[in-house]
Amino acid sequence: MTEPNAQDVYRYWDSHTMGTQFLRGEAVEPGSKEFFERLHPIMFRHEYLIPLYDKESVALRGKSLVEVGCGMGFDSLEWKKRGVDVTSVDLTPNALRNAKQHFEVMGDTGRFTVGSAFHPLYRLIPKALARPFGFKFVITGNKPA
Repeated sequence: MTEPNAQDVYRYWDSHTMGTQFLRGEAVEPGSKEFFERLHPIMFRHEYLIPLYDKESVALRGKSLVEVGCGMGFDSLEWKKRGVDVTSVDLTPNALRNAKQHFEVMGDTGRFTVGSAFHPLYRLIPKALARPFGFKFVITGNKPA
């Protein structure tokens, strides 16, 4: 078996946005408010996540955060609800469309951009500024004026 290349990874994630697998076959309109509300407890099924956002957001207020690998924007929205300036980055436009729709149906707005965790820009950021959260990481810095 050969290792997947970047194009294979892109094709997979463009057609399998993280989280959609949990509601396959259910009578709920993808992208609707109900869709995201039903996914929320699944995406945050680990008890430590919400208290972690509550604690970390205090230190992140007034700073910019880039969530690399935002998927449908669940984490980005949680950060934003806590007053953190967030830019959501994902490899595929499909994931970003879902994230933008998620923000919209929840009555919020955000910044979304296509990007990859393997982009050279992210490799230049000091490791002290990158905080791991599961398979994701966030990068913090001073909020631009």
